[in-house]
Amino acid sequence: MFDYPKKTVTHQILSLLEKRKELTVKESATLNRFDSGYKVEVRFAELLHQHLANINGNTPLFSINLEMNGSESQFDCIYLTHRKLYHFEVKNYQGDFYIKDDKWFHRSSEKEIKNPLHQLHRGHILLKEFLLHYRINIPIESLLVFIHPAFHLYQSRMQDPIIFYSQLPNFIKSLQSLSSAHQNSTNIQLQNALTQAHKDVSKYDLLPDYDYHSLEKGVYCKVCSATINKREGWRFHCSKCGYIEPVKKSLHRHIDVFQLLFPELPLSVKNVYDWCGGFLTKRQIRYYLSNHYTLIKRGRSSFYMHSK
Repeated sequence: MFDYPKKTVTHQILSLLEKRKELTVKESATLNRFDSGYKVEVRFAELLHQHLANINGNTPLFSINLEMNGSESQFDCIYLTHRKLYHFEVKNYQGDFYIKDDKWFHRSSEKEIKNPLHQLHRGHILLKEFLLHYRINIPIESLLVFIHPAFHLYQSRMQDPIIFYSQLPNFIKSLQSLSSAHQNSTNIQLQNALTQAHKDVSKYDLLPDYDYHSLEKGVYCKVCSATINKREGWRFHCSKCGYIEPVKKSLHRHIDVFQLLFPELPLSVKNVYDWCGGFLTKRQIRYYLSNHYTLIKRGRSSFYMHSK
């Protein structure tokens, strides 16, 4: 679950709403910001998996969201070795920036940006509190990673906890040197503590406004998000990109979306039929639900719940 970056709940919902309604200007800007950040986290995750895949004793955890003493922080990546806990915050800044009096500025526009080292420091403090709470004694090294090759920072200090794009190969080699044949007990304890304390929903998640009746209904392609209007037997065909998906997989995907967007609505044949735009028969939907969920009999108000 944590071996790859995960979208926040707000990011997931905005991505799904984009297929079924026209987003506001603010919602579109928020979604673009989320998409950009997520792509960066994925690039960094793939880099770690590519070069550290065979190091069994080290464990990368992505998109961990923790709260301690009223403070909350989401961590792009926490990497556990048998000697140290590494905390990475990954940025995709492009262009020239400079530091003046502990403030960060874009060189061409002179516009001030939030100092990412402050975010890194807040995460570092929260992790120290977390380890103290669980009585785990392991050093923490927090690092700010700039993953874009066209980024340059003037007036940075040698002691700043920053890794630039050109430094990544040598840094990853240093992580490889920390390889261990097996996880030690501290690693296992810490990994369990982090994953169990993770919060799926952040208090900073500001969910967009939407309602069931304002959203378009239908079946959408998994690859290009186009509306599906062609079905052959138990397979959907996308006329736009040519992707073919088994009806069962598509139905499962659309049910997951329905339940994420509208957890208060019952999972019933009628609701799924309407959500999919009547593209599948009620008989087909009932057959699928009966084989994958448990029927709660309430007469006309019967519904399904819990995957079998």
